[in-house]
Amino acid sequence: MTLWKIDDMQSSTLMSLFYENIARKQFSKIEALGEAKRSFISNDNFQNGVYYSYPFFWAAFNLYGDGGEITIVNEKFSTSLLITTSFFVLASLLFFINYIKRKF
Repeated sequence: MTLWKIDDMQSSTLMSLFYENIARKQFSKIEALGEAKRSFISNDNFQNGVYYSYPFFWAAFNLYGDGGEITIVNEKFSTSLLITTSFFVLASLLFFINYIKRKF
């Protein structure tokens, strides 16, 4: 979230750096935002007569809520959970069908 309206191109650059820091460098959200701002400043972009390293273009970004690390769920765990759940749903369905056939 930003405190004021920011140019879309500069905003997308800063957010790309932010998410790259989270994904590749395993930073917490607050560390990733701070590092993204520092990287953005160090680039010293001068385009169309404007220095995009000025605080106007990066200081508006704030982090609200939990600034800690993002927990990434292990893909193998979620796959095994899906298989186990599917097995129990199928077994329950077969048990229910068998119960109905015996009753009638």
